[in-house]
Amino acid sequence: MISSNRIDLTPLKVDYNGLVEYDVHNLYGTMMSTATQEAMLSRRPGKRTLVITRSTFAGAGNKVGKWLGDNLSDWPHYRISIAGMLGFATDPSTHDINLQFFYGDSILVPPNTDEDSTSVTFYLLKDIFYDFQTLAPVKGQGSTVTFNDIPFTDILLHIKGGVVLPLRSQSATTTTELRTRDFEFVVAPGTDGTASGASYIDDGVSHIQTLPIPCRFLSDMDYCPSKVASDPMLLA
Repeated sequence: MISSNRIDLTPLKVDYNGLVEYDVHNLYGTMMSTATQEAMLSRRPGKRTLVITRSTFAGAGNKVGKWLGDNLSDWPHYRISIAGMLGFATDPSTHDINLQFFYGDSILVPPNTDEDSTSVTFYLLKDIFYDFQTLAPVKGQGSTVTFNDIPFTDILLHIKGGVVLPLRSQSATTTTELRTRDFEFVVAPGTDGTASGASYIDDGVSHIQTLPIPCRFLSDMDYCPSKVASDPMLLA
């Protein structure tokens, strides 16, 4: 590892058992967090656990969650942290982009990453998108676009066409309260007029679900009035 004109040879260290530090460094953190998760299960049998760790190894996500590290509340760390959430599209032009990402497979997130700026420039795939707040359609041309007058407290969100997005009708401060809220569905048709989506619903507390409810949603906008076919349809 080379940092600030200094070479750190720690990752190349060979432990007494012949294992290279670079290969096994995070195994300790994974074993520790896994033991914590198992201890919580023994304390609350059958109930979900919530263990968040900074040090993980391949497969740790089966039992625990991960956070991105000791980030400061400054712009450089903000930009670096986005790399930990990246979702890539099939468009090769996106492979070098590291300041915007997909949340899931359908919500495009291009945050403002420049201090004191109220404009956001980002790459928009050649596809149909919809503004998350207004549901207004935005046609991407496979090029960068710029949005101006974006308040510091706002983050632009766009829904990729072709999806049915299940949302809660209202937010809540706890998951228990949230599960009492109704669902609403945003139908955002793609360029072919169709949309599909999926959701998974369970009781929210059990470690192993006995009756989970997988749901799939399909929509063919050809069966809707023409006024609806050109815009997303919000179903309560």
